[in-house]
Amino acid sequence: MLDGGLPRKSLTLVAGEPGTGKTILSAHFISKGTLEGERGLYVTFSEEKAAFIENLAAMGLPFHEMENKNAAYVMDLLTVREEGLNSAFELILRRLEDTDTKRLVIDSFSVISQTFGEKINARIMLHSILRRILREMECTTIIISEGEDIRGSMESYVSDGVLLLRKKELDGRQFRELEIAKMRGTAA
Repeated sequence: MLDGGLPRKSLTLVAGEPGTGKTILSAHFISKGTLEGERGLYVTFSEEKAAFIENLAAMGLPFHEMENKNAAYVMDLLTVREEGLNSAFELILRRLEDTDTKRLVIDSFSVISQTFGEKINARIMLHSILRRILREMECTTIIISEGEDIRGSMESYVSDGVLLLRKKELDGRQFRELEIAKMRGTAA
C-alpha cells in the first residue's frame, strides 16, 4: 500500500481515535527496522515504559528482547512539561546520535502540543527539532496524533506522510481501516 514502505528520512503522521492501532503500527515499524539492522527508539509521552513493553509483548512484539540486544529502546517521558521539552528533546537527540538510530516514534504529538501555552511554539518545535532529526540524523520518524480530525493541523502540513486509522463496524464485526491521506515521494 505504501509503495515499498515509509520513505527514508521522512516524517509520517499516524492519526486516529483510541483503539485504531496507532501504537501497534508504530511498534511494528520499529520492530521491522530491527530485523533490517536499523536501531529504533520509541518515545512515549503517554504510557509508562514497563506497561508499554508488557502490552506489546502480549501482541508478539518483544521490545524487552530488542532492548537487551541494543536494537531498540523505549523512552518514557510522561512527566515532561513545557519548560522541560527542550531538555527532553536534547535527551532524544543525544540518544539518536549516540546509538546511530535510524527509526524514531514519538507517541504522541497531541500530548506534547498540550504542554505548550501557545500553538506557535509546538509548530516551531516540529519544524526545528524534528526536521533536524530527519535531515541531519537521517532518521525516519513517525509522530502519533490522537484523534482522526487532523485536517488543517500543523502536524499534517509539516509531515511528509499522513496515515489515518479508523475503526468500522460492519454486520456486528469490528474492522480497522487505513487511509493514506498523503505520502510524498511515493506513488501511494
